[in-house]
Amino acid sequence: MTNPTGVPLIGAHRGATASAPENTMAAFAAAIALRADFIETDIRRTADRVLVLHHDPEIGPLKISTTPFASLQIADPNLATLEDLLHLAKGKIGLDLELKEAGYEPQVATLLRDRQFTPDAFVITSFLESAVRQFKESYREAKCGLLIEDRSSPETRLRRCGADFVAAEDSLVDPAFARRLAAKNFPVWVWTVNDPVRIAALLATPGIEAIVTDALHLAQNEQTRARGN
Repeated sequence: MTNPTGVPLIGAHRGATASAPENTMAAFAAAIALRADFIETDIRRTADRVLVLHHDPEIGPLKISTTPFASLQIADPNLATLEDLLHLAKGKIGLDLELKEAGYEPQVATLLRDRQFTPDAFVITSFLESAVRQFKESYREAKCGLLIEDRSSPETRLRRCGADFVAAEDSLVDPAFARRLAAKNFPVWVWTVNDPVRIAALLATPGIEAIVTDALHLAQNEQTRARGN
């Protein structure tokens, strides 16, 4: 994903959730229609190796990793697959794909390559250092970020797993944090920011590369102001 204006990108957290339920094809289509810079979503894998987009490890009483896709679809007819999203998004919007678990990184990398998603069309993120490291081994050119929600040695963790950027929980991010990480060549992505005043402040903070939000319309208004449009 490119950013020719220098103003941080705005990503729709689990799609445009003001328009449709999170992580559904309707929410993803709405994010495209609203011209978000990218969609953030969550990848899990079913018992029969289907890559699905769902935040929690369960759908009702069914654990995704131990349940076949067909059974999960009965429980949630809106359950989207990564392949569905790639078909919808290609050439229209960037993707921020979070690996919720380890073990299927090569499968995700293979699907992205098979669908001809080049490294400028997506990023991979995960809280798991092992998942970031394995994905980088599977698709070395891809841009990967380590998700963090505490301040414990982020630079060490980023270097250890080979991440290209840090995806930090909003409360961790201040100008000094962004400046320090950017000086070490780790741009900062921030999640999940919904207050327009806070969004405006982050848009003006050097070192911030992207902001993930549920409040897409408000964030886009602040982005437009920051661009001077």
